[in-house]
Amino acid sequence: MGWTIISSLQKVVAGLPNVSIMAGTKVCALLTESPTRTKHGGVIAGSVCGVAVECTRLQEGSQEPTVEKKDLSADMVILTSGGYAYDDGSLNSLLRASAAPGVADLPTTNGPWALGEGVRMAQSIGAAITDLSAVQVHPTGLQSQAEPAAKSVILGPEALRASGALLLSPHTGLRFANELARRDDLSTAMYAACPSPGAGAPSAAATPTEGGHGSTPARAARAVMLLTQEAVNTFGPSFGFYWRAKHLFTQCTGLPELVQSMVAGGINAEEGALRSELQAYAATAIEGSEDSFGKKLFPAAASFGAAAGDPDAVLYWGFAGPAVHYTMGGVKIDAAANVLTDLHPSPFYDVAEPCAAPDTPGAAVTSVTGVADGSDSPAWTPSADAYEVSTPHASKEHAHIEIDSTKLLRPIPGLLAAGEVTGGVHGGNRLAGNSLLECVVFGRIAGQRAAEAAQHTASTACLQQDAWTALRLRSKALVGPQQWLFRFDLPSPHCTLAKDAQNAGGGCTGKYIKVRAEVEGEQVVRCYSPASRLGAQGYVDLLLKLAPEGRKCMTWHFEQMQPGQRLEFSGLHGALGLDFRRLPGAADGLGGKRKFGLVAGGTGISPMLGILRSVLYHARDDVQVNLCYGSNTPDSFVFLQQLQAAAQAFPQLQIALTADTAGGPEQQYTGRVGFMDADFLKAHLPAPAEDVLVVLCGPWKMCQVLKGVLGDMGYTGDQLYSYM
Repeated sequence: MGWTIISSLQKVVAGLPNVSIMAGTKVCALLTESPTRTKHGGVIAGSVCGVAVECTRLQEGSQEPTVEKKDLSADMVILTSGGYAYDDGSLNSLLRASAAPGVADLPTTNGPWALGEGVRMAQSIGAAITDLSAVQVHPTGLQSQAEPAAKSVILGPEALRASGALLLSPHTGLRFANELARRDDLSTAMYAACPSPGAGAPSAAATPTEGGHGSTPARAARAVMLLTQEAVNTFGPSFGFYWRAKHLFTQCTGLPELVQSMVAGGINAEEGALRSELQAYAATAIEGSEDSFGKKLFPAAASFGAAAGDPDAVLYWGFAGPAVHYTMGGVKIDAAANVLTDLHPSPFYDVAEPCAAPDTPGAAVTSVTGVADGSDSPAWTPSADAYEVSTPHASKEHAHIEIDSTKLLRPIPGLLAAGEVTGGVHGGNRLAGNSLLECVVFGRIAGQRAAEAAQHTASTACLQQDAWTALRLRSKALVGPQQWLFRFDLPSPHCTLAKDAQNAGGGCTGKYIKVRAEVEGEQVVRCYSPASRLGAQGYVDLLLKLAPEGRKCMTWHFEQMQPGQRLEFSGLHGALGLDFRRLPGAADGLGGKRKFGLVAGGTGISPMLGILRSVLYHARDDVQVNLCYGSNTPDSFVFLQQLQAAAQAFPQLQIALTADTAGGPEQQYTGRVGFMDADFLKAHLPAPAEDVLVVLCGPWKMCQVLKGVLGDMGYTGDQLYSYM
C-alpha cells in the first residue's frame, strides 16, 4: 500500500511546475539561527531556516562523480527521513544504543536508507527524542537461501500465514507455535525454537511478554515457512513475486521431494514425522478444537492433510525469521507535526523534581491536589513559550493519563516532521497498517502547515479586530470535570497573537478574543481569554466548561467540533494590555505595576494562565504575583499541580485556593472551603497601592459581587480590572 501511494504521488509531484525533486542529493545538517542563551541561563533553540546538502553529479564524459556542497534556505523544513531499523553496527547507532539486547543483530526489512540520520540531525539542534527502545520485530522476514546472513530481508506479510502457511522448526521439522499469534509472541517463540546456526541451541518454550521478548533474548533465528497450493491460491498472484522474482520459496511435488529439498537446505526433517504432523494438524481443524499452541483458526488445514498422502501435491517452502521491521521511536511532535524541544528560555519553565505541596503555615502553596502528596509525576510550570504540548507520564497513583501528570515541551520554529522519523505516535508497538497515521495523516498536516508558513507574512497580525478569520481546531482535551482545552492553529506556524490589530508587538497580555459561529441558524458571538501565552507562535488555547445546558448554544457548538473543523475568530480586544518583556532603557510595559493580584473562579483561570506564562517566560523576578483561585470542587482545579510546581520554582508566585465544597474523601482535600470573601482576599492579595493591579475573572455573578468587595477594600481606578 505504501509503495502504491508514494509512486502515485511522485508521478503527480514530478509534473508540478513549482516543485523540484533533487535526486542524488543528501541532507547533511539542519541550518538554524544561532541558539540564544538568556541572562538567566535559559536557552531558546534556534529557528530552522534551511538544510545543508551534498549533491552528487556525474558530469558528461567523466567517470568520476562530483560532489557539490551548498545550503538551501527555507521557510519551513519537513523531516521525512524514515527510521533507524538498518543498524550499521557503529558506535552512534540509535538501534544498538537503545533497543533490547540482540535486536540490533537481527536482519531488517528496511535498507541502508534507514540509519536514523534525520533523528540525529534533529537531536543535534535540541529536538526532544522519545521511545527509541520501542522497536517492532516482525516474525517473518523472508530470508534468501543463497544469502542467509543478508542484512536486508523482504517482509513476509501476515497474509501468508492468514492464507494457511505453517511454520516449522529447522531443528525438528515440526510446528512449534501458533502461526496466527501476535508478532512479538511469535518472534519470542522463534528465538527459543529456531535459533540460526551459530546463535545457540534451541531452548524450552519461551514466555511471551507484552511488547517485549519474553524469557528468551532476541537472537538470529529462522523457521521454515510451508504452504500448499491452496494456501498460495488464497494469498493470490502476488506470491509470484516472492517465489519466481525473488527466489525465496522452493516448489516441490509430493512430501518425499519436499523433505529431500528441505534436508538439502540444512533442515532436520524426517518424512514420517512430518506426515504425522500435517495429518494431526488437519484432524484438529476438523474437530474444531484448540491445538497445543493455542491456535483456534486453521486456514487451508485440509489441504495439508491431503498433501501428506498425495504424491502429486504441490508444496512451497522457504526460510522466515524475526527481522527489525519498524522503529516507533524518533523525534517528538505535537498534533500539528511540530518537532518539539526541551530547551527553554526561562529557568522557571520546567521543574525536574516531583512537586509535593508544602503544608507549613504561611506556605506559598495551599496543599490541595487531586493526587496524594509526594506524587512522583514530573512537574510542569505554565511558563513556556506557548508551543507547549502535554506528554503523558505514568504515576504510581494513576493508571490512566491525566493532564496534571504531564511535562511540557515547545516546538522548534521552522521544523516539522512526519513518518517513521517521529516518535510517540504508536506507543510501544505499532498496529499493522497504522504507519499510514504518521506518514499520510501527519504528512498532510505537515505539508499544509508548511504551505501556510510560505503564504502568510509573519510580520502582520494574524487576527483583526474588525474582521473574522477562520482558524482550524487542532485538538481538544478533557483537563478537568466538564472542562476542555481547545487548541486552534493560527494561520501560519510563524503567527503570534502578540501582534495586535495595530501590528504592535508584546503589549497584549490580558487581551481577549471573540469567536463567532452559526448556532440554530443564528450568528452567535462570545468572548474568551486565551489560556496560552499570546506570544505563542502557531496556536491559541481556549479553556471552556462544557456543562450540559439542555439547549444549543456556543458551548454546545464547541462540544460538537472535531479536529480539522474551523471557527471564526477576531481580536485582539479589551482595555488591559500588559507587556512583560524587559524593555530597553526606562521603557515600562507594565505601567509601573509590580504587584499583581489574580482572582479567578472556575475557567476564569484562563487569562491568569496567560499572565503567568508571560511572567515566567520572561523571567520577571522583579514582580510579585498572588493568585486567588476558587472552584466548585477540589477536583475542578485545572493545572493545579503545574501551578504548584511554578510556585515552588518562582518564589514571587503565591497561590491560595478555596473550594465551594470539600468533595468526597477520595479527593483528599485539606484546604479552605467556602466562597471568596473580603477576609480571604485581604489575606492573600497585595494591599492597595499605585504599583498594584488586581485582575478579576470568573462567572458573571461572582465578578459582580467581588468587584464591590474589592472596591470596598480600596482597589480603585487602575488598580482593578474585571473581565465581567
